[in-house]
Amino acid sequence: MARSRRVLASPARTLGITVELHPNTNIDVRKSWLWALGMQIVYGLRISEVFAIKNLDTSAYDDKGGLIVHAYNDIVNNPHRLIYLGKETNIGTTIKTGERLALPMIPPKYPNLYFDWDLQFTFRTSSCHMFVA
Repeated sequence: MARSRRVLASPARTLGITVELHPNTNIDVRKSWLWALGMQIVYGLRISEVFAIKNLDTSAYDDKGGLIVHAYNDIVNNPHRLIYLGKETNIGTTIKTGERLALPMIPPKYPNLYFDWDLQFTFRTSSCHMFVA
């Protein structure tokens, strides 16, 4: 007997999901984890370091170098998408590498990774409070 398959919603298709999703699946949570994975790949971060980015929405002051790092989403003042990692994550644990600045490692063959992976946005939704600075 053939099983009928439900047609996937368009957000599921954009995430590359090929199986039927559970009705309680939260697409925003999946997108936020994909964003975290993209940040790890592009910046060479550990997962704990993703949670230690201090300039996601607002500018941050780098104590070590004495400079202001503009917000990640401020493309005018931060065109190279420099990120500042603090000493601790947003839940208070320390990161292995300590505070530092990080530049993206975009291969020349794929110059549009920010837009292809939606890295130009930070995910702060009501259902997922992962990236609270």
